[in-house]
Parts: sequence; C-alpha cells; structure tokens
Amino acid sequence: MKNFNNFLTESKITLVQEKLQYSMTALEPVTSRATLDYHFNGLASKYVERYNKGEGDPDFNFAGAVLHNIFFAQFTEPFKSKFGGTIKEKIEAKYSSLANLQDEIEKVAMKIQGSGWIYLDDKLNIKIIHNHEYNSNMKIVLLIDWWEHAWALDYKADKKKYLKTIYNIIDWTVISNRLIPMLKEESEVDAMPTGDEAKVTNPLKNPANLFNDFPEAQQAATKISMTKTAPDDRAYILHYKHASQSGTKPFVVVYNKTLLSQAPDWEQHGYLIKGWVSQKDGKVIRTDDGQYVKDDNDQGREYTR
Repeated sequence: MKNFNNFLTESKITLVQEKLQYSMTALEPVTSRATLDYHFNGLASKYVERYNKGEGDPDFNFAGAVLHNIFFAQFTEPFKSKFGGTIKEKIEAKYSSLANLQDEIEKVAMKIQGSGWIYLDDKLNIKIIHNHEYNSNMKIVLLIDWWEHAWALDYKADKKKYLKTIYNIIDWTVISNRLIPMLKEESEVDAMPTGDEAKVTNPLKNPANLFNDFPEAQQAATKISMTKTAPDDRAYILHYKHASQSGTKPFVVVYNKTLLSQAPDWEQHGYLIKGWVSQKDGKVIRTDDGQYVKDDNDQGREYTR
C-alpha cells in the first residue's frame, strides 16, 4: 500500500457488508427471523463475497451489495419509529399523506414483471431498479426490495401484503437523514450565482480548464504535468457536482498552485478530486470507495463518473 500525501491507495476495492443495527428477531412479525437470516446471511452476503473474490459479474455483485446495505440499514422494530421530521414534511407536501404515497408505490410495484427494486429519490419520485441495474447517480432515500426472496417465505404469493406491512419497520429518522444532505446540496445549487458573478466567485470555472469527460481531462492533465519541472507537481482532475444544474462541463483540470491559490475552498464550491497526473506518481484515479489508486492499466479511459 502506497500513500499519496494522505490519500490511501489500494490495488483493489474491497466491499463490506454493513452489520445489522437490530437483532435477527427484531423485525418480526413483518419480517421473520427465517427470512432475515436467509436474506441477509444467505443472499446479501454472497454479493459481497463474490465481488471480493472476483467471481461472477462484478457489476451485478457490486450493485447487489450496495443495494442490500441501503435496504437493511433503514429498518427498526415494528411501530418503533414515528413518521415525522423532514421526510414527513416533504412526503405530505408532495403526496398529501403517507397513505397516498403508499398507494402510488403499490401501483408502480404491482406492474413490475420479474425482479427489481422500488425507491424514492431525492425529489420523492417513485422509481424502479430492474434486477440490479444500479448506478452511483441514483439518490436513494427509501428502498424496497421487490425480489421474491424478500417476501416469499413470510407472505407466500401475497407480495402486496409484504408491501403494505414493510412501512411498519421503517426507521423514519434514517430516511430523513438520507434526505437532508440531498436537500442541502440542492439549496446550494439554487443559491449559486450565475453569469459574471459566478466567474468571480468560482474561479475554477475557467472555460480553458473545463472538459466533457474524464479521458479528455486526463489527457490534458498529462500534458500539463509533463511541462512542469518538479516531479512532485500535480495536475489535478476535479469533478464539479453542480455541472448539469449550472450548464457547464463537469471535469476541471488545474495545476496544483492554481488550486491552492485561486480556490482554497474548492470543496465548498462543489468539487471533488477525481484523480491527478504527475511525473512522480503517473496517473492516479479515485475509485468508487474513495481510494486513490495508480492507473497502471489506464482504467481511467473508462472512468467517467
């Protein structure tokens, strides 16, 4: 393991199955111990295991692991959590009541043919994930597993009953805590200045530094880094998370002195370092789990997030 100035690097992403915050019997009678044991220990854990061992379809296993971590983290004992807080306010503003939302979810769910998931996004829109077709741009607030293994042991063929009772074990504090940061990010976008004012307050949005995709940005960073005399000098590649809302290109390349002197609060502006290039390090990219690794196999050419 090599350390890039406090950025830990690993040659491989390792997935972890999040531990349950409740006992195996805590969700009864909504979800029986048998179902939870089979679902959590017998199925969800295998996605993590297969991904880490490099067995099977890595995208399918990765998605299965991530989705199940989200799914199991949102439960508590039946009727223990009160429907309240930010999530109650937003649901009632959009659907008038939780009951109305449940009715709408049921309509969507019962039309699904085959396996999948139903979720509420940050706008509280009802969306479907077919099979495990997950991507990191999904902003999941509430997630319902619609695969047969989630309900068949307890409800036989009555999956509608499973859907009606699952709300009894939702931890609404968890759901609100997922939504609040998303709302905060949206408010930051809405408050962003535009036009000439934006150019002054956001110096990284220089058109000469902006690129449409990661490979294009990495090529520019390589050219910049090779013209510098000090081997440690880096050309950083940043992703601008508000790009689509502000109508600009999503990738930014800056020489390290520019980053430090012109925009020391770049994180507050909505930027994330996606990688860099230097004579000393070569090409470095940020993996999905937040690690910075050497791009020995030029995998950055496929990296567009």
